[in-house]
Amino acid sequence: MKIEKVKFEGIDDWNRPVFKSLENKNRYGVTGELFSHGVKEKYVLRCLGEVKSLTFFGTRFNCEPTGGDYPVEVIQLTRNTTTKETRHDQKRNA
Repeated sequence: MKIEKVKFEGIDDWNRPVFKSLENKNRYGVTGELFSHGVKEKYVLRCLGEVKSLTFFGTRFNCEPTGGDYPVEVIQLTRNTTTKETRHDQKRNA
């Protein structure tokens, strides 16, 4: 199965972190850990740790999860530069 590159999109109406594919409209997320609205991407990624798979949520923000875990690579977009957030980076930036 292809590893999909995703970026953090935000917190949905059910307080779930949502990630959007960089290649299409697919949204993925986490249902087991909830966050307050307005939290920063860096905080969410630090709390989640290394993300290797996410649940498919659909093709729109606030979609109901349809299930199934899919392999992903989380890409953090910062200051016009794309970088891969690793566990080492998360600890160093904490």
